[in-house]
Amino acid sequence: MTQVAHALSEGWQAFLLLAFGVSTSLVILALGGAGARPLDLLLLAASLGALLTAGIWLWILAARRSFGWGLLFTATALIPYLNFVVASVYARRYWAEGARKPALLALAAIFAQTRCQLCLCQA
Repeated sequence: MTQVAHALSEGWQAFLLLAFGVSTSLVILALGGAGARPLDLLLLAASLGALLTAGIWLWILAARRSFGWGLLFTATALIPYLNFVVASVYARRYWAEGARKPALLALAAIFAQTRCQLCLCQA
């Protein structure tokens, strides 16, 4: 599968943007009354939204690559940490063929999660 084959159509891109926005908004609504500082809440919500978006993006790419990858992503989607392992193996294997962008998004989201946790622990 070439770099062009990994490119997403405008419909999929719009879906990913919508998924990011909806998931970020839902986290803000769910945790808004928890007493966290607004910046920490925004960082937490955006990083969770980015993780969800990166996971969906990698799942779309994997499912388009082969039935086996799509099935593996689907089977491990709700298993904590195992889903990260599967996604990271896929991203590493197909890094140069289009998996770079969602992998970097996931890394940035994990960094933001770590930063948010450090801020919340100090408060």
